[in-house]
Amino acid sequence: MVKAYLRYEFGGAFGVVNSGPAPCYDASGKLLVTAALENLAVWNVKQGSLAATLVPGPSTSGGASTSSSHAAAAEVTCITRAPGNSPLIAAGYADGSVRIWDLSSNDCVVTLKGHKAGVTALRFSPSGAQLGSGSKDTDIILWDVVGETGLFRLRGHKDQVTDLAFVSSGGSSSYGWLVSSSKDSLVKAWDLDTQHCCQTLTGHKGEVWALDVDPAESRLVTERIFSDTSAHEGAVWSIAALPDNTGFVTGSADKTVKFWQWSVALLPGGGGAAGQRSLRLSHVRTLRMADDVLCCRVSPDGKLLAVALLDATIKVFFTDSLKFFLSLYGHKLPVLSLDISSDSTLLVSGSADKNIKVWGLDFGDCHRSSEQLLELAGHHGEVWCCAVSCFGDFVITGSHDRSLRRWQRSSEPFFVEEEKEARLESMFEADLEADKGGPQDSGAEAALAGPLGRVAAGEGEEGGAAPAGRKTLESVSAADALVDALEMAAHEEERHRDHQKQLAAGGKSGAAQGLAPNPMMLGLTGSAYVLRALSSVRASDLESALLMLPFTDALRLLGYLPTWLEQGSAIELSTRVAVLLLRLHHSQLVATASARPLLLKLHKRLHPAVQGLKDVLGVNMAALQYLQRASSERSGITTEQRLMMARKALAPR
Repeated sequence: MVKAYLRYEFGGAFGVVNSGPAPCYDASGKLLVTAALENLAVWNVKQGSLAATLVPGPSTSGGASTSSSHAAAAEVTCITRAPGNSPLIAAGYADGSVRIWDLSSNDCVVTLKGHKAGVTALRFSPSGAQLGSGSKDTDIILWDVVGETGLFRLRGHKDQVTDLAFVSSGGSSSYGWLVSSSKDSLVKAWDLDTQHCCQTLTGHKGEVWALDVDPAESRLVTERIFSDTSAHEGAVWSIAALPDNTGFVTGSADKTVKFWQWSVALLPGGGGAAGQRSLRLSHVRTLRMADDVLCCRVSPDGKLLAVALLDATIKVFFTDSLKFFLSLYGHKLPVLSLDISSDSTLLVSGSADKNIKVWGLDFGDCHRSSEQLLELAGHHGEVWCCAVSCFGDFVITGSHDRSLRRWQRSSEPFFVEEEKEARLESMFEADLEADKGGPQDSGAEAALAGPLGRVAAGEGEEGGAAPAGRKTLESVSAADALVDALEMAAHEEERHRDHQKQLAAGGKSGAAQGLAPNPMMLGLTGSAYVLRALSSVRASDLESALLMLPFTDALRLLGYLPTWLEQGSAIELSTRVAVLLLRLHHSQLVATASARPLLLKLHKRLHPAVQGLKDVLGVNMAALQYLQRASSERSGITTEQRLMMARKALAPR
């Protein structure tokens, strides 16, 4: 009989004011927006009270793991405010998404997905029409806030992007320039018109963490880390403090464990810094191992050193003499974390085989082995404490993310095998979103990136552009929906052709009564049904969805565009789809003789439709300007006076 357990579900979080990122004020200065884990908290500064909480949609809400979701909701990593009197707030999240919130309605206006890692930098352009985002994936994406889509991706940094700043071009460019800083010690200036890195500033000896431009845009200020220490020849996987706080121990992939000691030294040389004390780090001892070191810990009494190796074993040494004491075997995969009890008698280890084992440090025997039953996903940092109610109906956990969370026992049962299968499914979905694609995807990205596409696809020099979107589950579903709609429309058109043939041949008497509409297509024609499916794709996912369409389906979709342009239906959407498909499949279209009549027909309809849309926009702009002038005349304020008032408001104090 399979044993069942009762599931614990997320019941709420409390005690959070700000979880890390720098807060920002709204346009009026009366409200302060802070990051509260996966939410945004809006505080009334004068009253000192919580005015509102901006919670993401249900697909990203925190809670206990279920069969459909095992990952905690993404944490807010950075916040920025739109310039001027705009009520918009942009927030970056740890899953690489960017959400734009409207403080006037407390609603999420748009969700932008393009980064593969956490967003670390956000900055609006001076006009507020564009938004720049930097990430741990080393990419920079420029977003169109009005169009709710990504414009392009800038690649060139080798490490996390830490800050961004827009610089105007004095009217000679539509976008201007963008300056970025990174942990790779480089500051890059990007020409947003050519989508290329035009200058790289070197000279920093450490990570550059912040930058800003003065109001006159004549000086650039950067902030960096002044010093670092080259400790190992390989990656440092573990750092453990000594019990007496005199130093620490590091473990590395170079198969060494090194002991470090703090010391205070006087700064040499002349000037004001001479004679000042400085905290230094000195290397004391080195313990060489037979394999890569993944984790190390020192016992609270300072007598033992435990080292986890890549061969799935744990070696225990005497700290004073570094002589071998015990070897702990039992895990099937490498141990990723370990700790020693306060009385230095027990050692607990967590391994990649998803088991936790408790060992005795007297003889090295395994006291207990535990397997994961249920994951309570919600915290964004280490869980430091846990308390269970006397009846076991709820659990309270406290974490390094500055929150307390309550987990309530529910009446819903769960089974261990089902939880394992659900975790495997979530891992598969995460791998799908992290998949960068093969050579065909690289070629498609190069085609969409334009002249600089070779750089984006991995060829040529650094500092090039690439498409802003990325493959997500939403974009894959959108591509599948488009393919299904095109196939259904093709079958419907074939059914209509057969009906017309029967009418021409004087066939069945029922054919003269007309063809019944297809209920699977909601009674729409094939063209209208495909347009409905295309309009349902989010603007931020359209580029990625079209990128996954096969050439035959892309050719079918191109065949509907002249009809939509002639009818005046979704001219802007049709134009964008035409440009994307022509850039993506240019070489195949040129080599396909049957596509020439379609391209000529599209060329004939595209320009007049776009010109008509521009004329409508021009008339609307002229009407708005007329209404503004009429309003100014009625209020007794001339246009020149209004400009002078605006200049005074924008002038630096």
